Amino acid sequence: MISEVIQLCQAMVKIPSINPQAETMWQSPYGEEDMVAFVEQWLIDQGLNADFQTVAPQRDNVFAIAQGKDTTKTLLLCAHTDVVDIEGMTIDPFSGNIEDGKLYGRGACDTKASLATMLIAFRNTVLKGDMPYNLAILASCGEEFNMMGARHFARTHKASISGAIFGEPTSLNVIRCHKGVLRLSLQCHGQSCHSSTPHRGRNAIYSMAKCVTAIESFAHLLTKEKSHALLGHETISVNVIQGGSQFNIIPDKCVASVDWRLLPGRDINNCIAQLQKYLSSVVNDFTLTPESQYRPMETCGDHSMVLNLHAHAKMIFADSKVTSAPFATDASGFALLNIPTVVFGPGDIAQAHTAAEYIEINQIDQALDVLSSYLDGDWGL
Repeated sequence: MISEVIQLCQAMVKIPSINPQAETMWQSPYGEEDMVAFVEQWLIDQGLNADFQTVAPQRDNVFAIAQGKDTTKTLLLCAHTDVVDIEGMTIDPFSGNIEDGKLYGRGACDTKASLATMLIAFRNTVLKGDMPYNLAILASCGEEFNMMGARHFARTHKASISGAIFGEPTSLNVIRCHKGVLRLSLQCHGQSCHSSTPHRGRNAIYSMAKCVTAIESFAHLLTKEKSHALLGHETISVNVIQGGSQFNIIPDKCVASVDWRLLPGRDINNCIAQLQKYLSSVVNDFTLTPESQYRPMETCGDHSMVLNLHAHAKMIFADSKVTSAPFATDASGFALLNIPTVVFGPGDIAQAHTAAEYIEINQIDQALDVLSSYLDGDWGL
């Protein structure tokens, strides 16, 4: 017989909640509305108060908080309700089928299993009572595109949160740091003309070719700079290029998408200026525009919150370690609050976003045991 937390995860996987990204008009299976309604009703059914927090039209967070003995501090549990697109999946994305100890479906691993464990751990801890501090839970929207839910919450509740645990597939490891993300639009400008007389124009694709080669060299230079003990070096890559309109026209514009993974402590404006200067040495007519940015996250390895959560994780799963993650999370939205944050949850990130996404169900039960044990002890705030 499967446990309550696995049943809860299975029910949520069956609810489509694909992130609509930049779209402003959509319908199911896009948007988090059905998941938000499910989480709110689940909390109410457990005898707990739940509030909507509107982030954008049809984009809501669900938030609940319970008072502890010391109301001056609050620990936040956070996991997101949205999932990535289902294009190319080789299984029924919303079946929630369980086979051979694995729960299948989009979001099973990333990150509805984490949300299920946090909801039940929150309920059990609150109903048990005698909490040292306030305990809150946030089911955030929009993590898979721009982390809009977490960033909005951090702005509006920045004075009230003392520490936070973010649910993601970490294989029951405690993640104390991850890189940030700077996404840039690089546009090279030229002059169009008929392709029979190319000397009359200026080919923007040729300029972009020089820029791409320069960014490849720039990426190599980053490997020569000081590395982070857990995160290694920064990386930068060109991942999308668009240019030209037809065979017989010299293109006057070419656009590329650049992804830069930043280490903690980096100033984003300085990074943009650094790349701008480097590209100026190879081309003249270009623009570099930041499209989105997510700050790096880092909490000291000797912080009591890190140590305490890890101690409980080790009791349940002996191979658990304190480490880093190569991916960004909702913790980025809280980076400026100067509070301890960690990322923890069931599942292997290698299974996230895959054509046949799944999670080992035993890890869901183990993650709940870890959170429950931790919340019964010293939170380290």
